[in-house]
Amino acid sequence: MQAEDDVGAMTRRIRLLEEDYEQTSSRLTTASSKLEEASKFAEESERYVYVASTALIDGRRLLTVVCTLDGAGIFCQTCS
Repeated sequence: MQAEDDVGAMTRRIRLLEEDYEQTSSRLTTASSKLEEASKFAEESERYVYVASTALIDGRRLLTVVCTLDGAGIFCQTCS
């Protein structure tokens, strides 16, 4: 009788461990998916920051060029 009880207890323990494994595996899959999505979003954000900073630098260069053109000195003084 004791051996049968021990086998039953071990069987229940195995079933609980399998359920725990399945839940953990499911959470890991969900977390991995969210991490991949966040990584893609971060890469896109970095690209947008690069584009925005490049546009800002180009805008400053353009303003410098405009200010150096003949007759543009008055324009730059009024903008300052």
